[in-house]
Amino acid sequence: MKLRAIIADDEELVRRSIRRFLRNHEVESITECTDGRQALDAIRAGDANLLFLDLQMPRVHGMDVIATLGEENIPPTIIITAHANHAVEAFNLHVVDYMLKPFGRERFDKAVARAMQRIEIRERPDDPFSPRESMEDLLRNFAPRQEYADRLAVPHNGRIYLIETREIQWLEASGNLVLVHCQQGTYALRRPLHSIQKQLDPRSFMRLHRSTLVNVRFIREIQPWFKGHHLVVLKSGQELRMSRYQQDGIQQLIGTASTAKQ
Repeated sequence: MKLRAIIADDEELVRRSIRRFLRNHEVESITECTDGRQALDAIRAGDANLLFLDLQMPRVHGMDVIATLGEENIPPTIIITAHANHAVEAFNLHVVDYMLKPFGRERFDKAVARAMQRIEIRERPDDPFSPRESMEDLLRNFAPRQEYADRLAVPHNGRIYLIETREIQWLEASGNLVLVHCQQGTYALRRPLHSIQKQLDPRSFMRLHRSTLVNVRFIREIQPWFKGHHLVVLKSGQELRMSRYQQDGIQQLIGTASTAKQ
């Protein structure tokens, strides 16, 4: 089955992510919209069988798109949003799935798999779709959970680079900046370190110090230092100091690093 998708989101980076993730699926066409009015026009004009719909868009709200056309007149819909407060309302409209930003490939593929099931059901008139059963399935699948970023957008030399989080070796706060150290270089973000940490999977990234996060996949060894401190040595030879106040995390760090190497 080939997908004919409409992506309605006013954020270029989100649309780019969806396009990239769709490369793993059979896609016939992709139409991009940057506001709700464009989304309405695209749905009315085309034969799309899948809609990615942001809730917070200029001119026309995402929910208003559904309300204007009616549930029966829009393709199977995956809501994409940074907020969870419209989840129940979306499920009552029988959307396919409700993805919180930022979302990764695994979460995206799960949503698309659900959409393809819905598309197949719609194309089989002898096997009618049961809205109540679908909503219950969605509510079982939608539980408070944290989706972690698989990349960070960083400005560099007038451009925006998408850095895979698995390629980040460590991060350090430096004044008003956070320096993101990768094998290919160092990039600067004007954001607090704690806000970036919330985007990163704690199974991969651990705080060594109030100003330092490390990707456990790049740890080579941990050495005792002095006064209860430790040195964390990366595979590159970089030495990072672990605060003595983080000592409770040493065993967790060792265990996580061992798991990451498997």
